[in-house]
Amino acid sequence: MVLLCLCLVYFSKLFFERVRPIGMYGEEIVHSVSWLSDLVNHSFPSGHSMGAFGLFLYLNHFTSSKNHLISIFYFAMALGCGYSRIYLGQHYFSDVLAGSIFGVMFGLFILWGIEFFYKKNKIKMHKKILALIPARLESTRFPQKLLKKLEGKTIIRRTYEAVVSTNLFDEVIVVCDHELIKNEIESIGGNVFLSKAVHESGTDRIAEASSDLASDIIVNVQGDEPFINKESLETLISIFENEQVEVASLKVKIEDLTQVQNPNCVKVVTDKQGKALYFSRSPIPFVRDQFVSHTFYKHVGVYGFTRDALLKVSQLPASTLEQIEKLENLRMLENGIDIYLKEIAHVGISIDTEEDFAAAIQYLKENQS
Repeated sequence: MVLLCLCLVYFSKLFFERVRPIGMYGEEIVHSVSWLSDLVNHSFPSGHSMGAFGLFLYLNHFTSSKNHLISIFYFAMALGCGYSRIYLGQHYFSDVLAGSIFGVMFGLFILWGIEFFYKKNKIKMHKKILALIPARLESTRFPQKLLKKLEGKTIIRRTYEAVVSTNLFDEVIVVCDHELIKNEIESIGGNVFLSKAVHESGTDRIAEASSDLASDIIVNVQGDEPFINKESLETLISIFENEQVEVASLKVKIEDLTQVQNPNCVKVVTDKQGKALYFSRSPIPFVRDQFVSHTFYKHVGVYGFTRDALLKVSQLPASTLEQIEKLENLRMLENGIDIYLKEIAHVGISIDTEEDFAAAIQYLKENQS
């Protein structure tokens, strides 16, 4: 924050400083003017203005990694402008033009060098990853379930604390539709975004919050997942090592075959690359010949999105299959957006019904004793 303030002070200096001569090689031939004066003189911004803008982007911790690369590029252009002034003097257009050309070449060289170094040493550039937890107060099957207490703590609080404790995210935010949930999270010092009440899905709800947040990857963790674990979320994030991935999720083997017929258990089938072919509440695939053995997979309702993909999905109208099955992931598939999945070994209890709630209480009692 201190560095950010220093940047703002420097910008103010650029706007309001007075014209003054600067001696170079014994002659007072170069004048320093403000960015505002440059505009008045119908000229380009000066090199140090571009350098300050790059510094501003780099130090602003709300920016994403892409903007850090932009800042490097601006610094290179600023260096180019400064270099050209030694030979050209301050002739506005010529020094900025020549400096910009030099800066572009120098900037590309720097970026190529950074990329080469990171690849050679197998280092991944940091991506800003947020976890957003959509939390709707009124649930159809289990009203106000998020405020029900599991051994002294509400479901939404347990979910929030479980996600925070993984230390995988730059920020964790509960995106809720009611003051009661907002007050619950704020009472423990948590981050909350109060969204509008009506949304078609949890994805739409977190998209509203993400529109003003700079990030590379946004992970959507449902508010009724108090037993979410670090290993599952690490697996989800690892899918984005493939630069082509826009949307990611998880699946787990169905051990209890009675769940195959349960419409509350969403099944998924994928291709050999892990891309989802279809999600359904019905058994998929249908096993026509009973002697054929098949492993069924349950979809784990945790998603990862690139920020652009999340905003794109939220702007799509509800699709036909989505409305039939009441599954928001079908909106993505119907619109040609691939969802990549990885298998995890275990999934905790997600609380959709009162029966799930009772099972969660029993689980906690058994594991706390």
